Amino acid sequence: MRAVSSRWVSAVLFAAAVVLAGVGVVLLVWPSPSSFGWFAVEPDTSFGFVGGVQLVGPMTVWGWALIGVSAIVIAGVSGWLLGRRYQRRQSINFGFVGGARP
Repeated sequence: MRAVSSRWVSAVLFAAAVVLAGVGVVLLVWPSPSSFGWFAVEPDTSFGFVGGVQLVGPMTVWGWALIGVSAIVIAGVSGWLLGRRYQRRQSINFGFVGGARP
């Protein structure tokens, strides 16, 4: 069984995060059904309003959650790749910081 290259892992994670961000944006801009309306006349004052107004729908919440998770994954993959690049550069410079030799 072949070992999976770290480049493939980072590419797959980055692509998955971009797809999640795209789905989150679609959920944010998707129009949610409205469950309220306007009255032509004033409602009866003896009627008590039961329930609440939902300002943020569940699709909006899921959209923001997916965008947040994808941002965390993208930041993690980017940091991991930058750390690997720095570590690889240090090994090329024979352990001397900045390439300067004493």
